[in-house]
Amino acid sequence: MATFKTNVEAFWKWFATNAAEFYAAIEDGNCAELAEPVQEACGKWLPGFSWVFGPGPDGKGHSFTITGEGKPGFLFLASYWLELAPVLDGWTFYGSRQPSVLHADHQVKIADQEFGPGEILIKPIVYEEDEQIGIDFWHPNFADSEEGLIFTVLGIWLDESLGEIGSMAWIASAECKDLSGDPEAFPLTKLKQYVDYLQKEKGWEKLPPDETYSLYQLPEQSDEFPRGDTISGTTCNMELVGAFLESAGHMEDPVEGTGASFVYIGINRDQFPEGDEVNFRAEIEDAVDEALRSGKSGRVFGGAFGLISGYIDLVIYDGDNSAALINQALDAKGLGGEYFVRPFAKA
Repeated sequence: MATFKTNVEAFWKWFATNAAEFYAAIEDGNCAELAEPVQEACGKWLPGFSWVFGPGPDGKGHSFTITGEGKPGFLFLASYWLELAPVLDGWTFYGSRQPSVLHADHQVKIADQEFGPGEILIKPIVYEEDEQIGIDFWHPNFADSEEGLIFTVLGIWLDESLGEIGSMAWIASAECKDLSGDPEAFPLTKLKQYVDYLQKEKGWEKLPPDETYSLYQLPEQSDEFPRGDTISGTTCNMELVGAFLESAGHMEDPVEGTGASFVYIGINRDQFPEGDEVNFRAEIEDAVDEALRSGKSGRVFGGAFGLISGYIDLVIYDGDNSAALINQALDAKGLGGEYFVRPFAKA
């Protein structure tokens, strides 16, 4: 059975074989003829992703971008896809939508209405502790628009302004409010300028969301489902952990059909040296992470402590081969058989 790793390797082999032909077609203005073969390849090897050709950095060469369109977990897969990208003359590859220069006359038409970034007003709210901003936003057409359309429009222009990663890293919350006449509001076309100024002024260092860790604590524990004993943890995939806990261990698989899996290791708390539990788990996390990354087969994205077990959270890309690397790393740390590995998604 194909794994995400074998799918990505097959995709890059195919793309490298056809890269010169793709480049020539774009140069000749025939990009449209590439839609069918590229869509067929992405559907086969990168299901769930959208894609687009575009310009390279500073307008030099061409680029190819994939995006999971914000679907939970797909950012990890896109980062891995990019990690395995070959070096091809004239090509740049991106694992998320990139920012573009916005102009006041740009428009997007949805449901027979036009929305331009120059007409969307933004009022930022700075969250110092989280090093992010919330925004109030408004467009005259929003007064008569459904919520789904409103946030679709906002999402489109935020991604155009800050890029997909920038939007996730910077925007903590958004609320639609009538900002007509508010002296502190400004057009969305100036949002990137504001964010750049804020980052420089505050000295905030922004890492990609899949490398940004958050601490969480649970006020109550449960013995009703696996991992319900969790007390606290850290993760750079809070959406996944939150969905798992909210569903009491019965969440749907967010990356089903891709060949990748989100799993966690459970280790009985009796195995942890008393008083040195945190360091012991960190050593195990490092060993497992190193084994998976060196084999280009997965990575650690968090961990937790519970009343019964300590947990290590992983995304794996190569099925049984990833599992073998996990077992080897754990056995090497003296945990032979004293652990279990389970998927976050229900069986």
